[in-house]
Amino acid sequence: MSRHAPPGQWPPDERQELAELLADLAHDLGKHLNLPLAMLPPGAAPEEISEAFDRALRRTRHGPAGSRSARQLWGEFRQLTADRLRPLAAFTNLEEAVAKALAWEERAFRPERDLMTVRESFGQVRRAITTLLEEFQ
Repeated sequence: MSRHAPPGQWPPDERQELAELLADLAHDLGKHLNLPLAMLPPGAAPEEISEAFDRALRRTRHGPAGSRSARQLWGEFRQLTADRLRPLAAFTNLEEAVAKALAWEERAFRPERDLMTVRESFGQVRRAITTLLEEFQ
């Protein structure tokens, strides 16, 4: 593994691995962090909004082995990429966007007050992943 290879100079097998990890992150975190709140009907009750928020952040991705939270997905991505993407400028923006989104785990979520802010925060993660994917290409 060429942990310190400059961007764009990864060996083909490592580049393929990183591309797959980025695609997984785009699907698991970029899509599934945003989906529950995006699927809320207009005029959703506060209880529905709170449930969607919880599902988005704490039960982000569901599979045969159960649910994984956004924090778990991010941790797995970081472990598997082992900072190989850090030289890319967009990686820092992604780290910051994820940190802001994950900070909602510790905050008191009030649906009427926080819904738009949370949607924007989670959307920033999706956009940061897209930007990183574009830089990686």
